[in-house]
Amino acid sequence: DVKANSEFHDGRAVFSERVVTNGNKMRLYGAIGTDGVVKIRPQFKKMEDFKNGVSVVQMPNGKYGIINIHGKFILNPIYSKIEDTLKPGVYEIMNDYKYGIFADGRLIIPVEYSSVDGNDYPFITFDYTHLNVTTGEKWQSILPEWHFMQGTNGVNHNSKYYYKDGTPVKEGDLSNISSKGLKLVSDGSSKKVVLKDTHT
Repeated sequence: DVKANSEFHDGRAVFSERVVTNGNKMRLYGAIGTDGVVKIRPQFKKMEDFKNGVSVVQMPNGKYGIINIHGKFILNPIYSKIEDTLKPGVYEIMNDYKYGIFADGRLIIPVEYSSVDGNDYPFITFDYTHLNVTTGEKWQSILPEWHFMQGTNGVNHNSKYYYKDGTPVKEGDLSNISSKGLKLVSDGSSKKVVLKDTHT
C-alpha cells in the first residue's frame, strides 16, 4: 500500500508517502525491502536508487548526505550537492563552492578545493594536483597512455606508469604488453607460452 518509484536495487526499492509536517503536506521518500516491509521510513525530500549499497539522499532542509541500506548515514547530510561520477561508488561533493571526493565509504578528498574530478578513480584531480589514491603518489599530471595511466612531473620530467586500478606497472612490463593489454607469459614447468590479460 505504498507508491513505489523504482525497481529493487541492493534489496531496496524507493517509495514515497504524503505526510503532514507542521501543518504542511509534503512527499517524503523511504525504502522497502523485497519482503514488502518498510526498511527506511519516509524522511527524505529526495532519494536515489541504491547503488553498491548506498543512496544519495536530500533532507527536508535541502542538505545532502549518503546512507547505507539500513538508513544509517555514512556521509552526514551537511552538503549542498552530491553528484555521481563515471565510476560507481565515487561521488563529488560540494559545500560553499568548495569540492571534495567521497569513495570507498569514506571522505577521500576533504571539501576544501575549487575543483575536483573523480571520473578516473583511483586517479583523482583536485585543483592542480593529481593523486593516485592506491599508492598516495601525487603528480602534476596523470594521463591515459595505452591501457595504462602515466603520472608525470614537468619540473624533473620523471614519470611512472600504473594499471587502471592504480597499482604500479613493473619495470619491463611496458615493453612486453601489447596495446590491448595482453602479455606473453611462460608457465615455467611445461615451457608453454600463453597470452595473459594483464588486468585479470
